[in-house]
Amino acid sequence: MLLLLLTAAPLADESLAVQAVAALGALLFFGGLFGLYFLPAWIADRRCSRHAGGIFLLNLLLGWTVLGWVGALIWSTLPPRDPDRPGAPPVSR
Repeated sequence: MLLLLLTAAPLADESLAVQAVAALGALLFFGGLFGLYFLPAWIADRRCSRHAGGIFLLNLLLGWTVLGWVGALIWSTLPPRDPDRPGAPPVSR
């Protein structure tokens, strides 16, 4: 929407348009990084994992260490275990 407004009406100061497009690009870039950072927590939430809270905390606190982020990602994609049998192999759904 902002980009449409910037291209529709010519501005007196061209540097303002350049700054606005740069700001929009930075917003999209950092928004994408934010989404990628919390990808493991989002996967756990969408899969209705009972460990979603723990995965979110691991992602939040240790995600900045690549090892913590990869650990949260692996944990978020593990299949659920059968709650009726302790030590049972994961249930395939």
